[in-house]
Amino acid sequence: MAQLDLSDPALPRTVLGKRKLPVFWCLSCFEWGTTFYDISNGTPKPLNDRGLIITRVKLKSGEEDVEHTAMKLSQLPSNKKAGARSKLGGSPRWVQQEAIPECPRCDRSMSFLLQLASDSDIAFADMGLLYAFVCEKCKVLGSLIQSH
Repeated sequence: MAQLDLSDPALPRTVLGKRKLPVFWCLSCFEWGTTFYDISNGTPKPLNDRGLIITRVKLKSGEEDVEHTAMKLSQLPSNKKAGARSKLGGSPRWVQQEAIPECPRCDRSMSFLLQLASDSDIAFADMGLLYAFVCEKCKVLGSLIQSH
């Protein structure tokens, strides 16, 4: 869904280093729960709720990957219906109740990374928001969607 270039000087430094950080979510693979990915090397790997790597789920007929579109942070889409905007860092603005995930490997609360609002090109469920969290210690990304 997104990729953050952590080498961008506009972003704060993290223990994740200067690399491209992917942000994923897949309703076909994980239904409505938080999706977790091991981001410790160049190829993200999906994790189950116990933090173990799972095999890749193939796309079904009629499903396709989202096209790549480069954006600057100032160009992130906004969604008035969701009552929140896309944002990087800070605190999430929840559409529903607070749902900060715990890392499946260390059981600690994950740190908020970003939220992306639906727009005319992509809708997260019912024009909701995609939230991404990271566990810097375990190098695990967690993402979820909330909608109206």
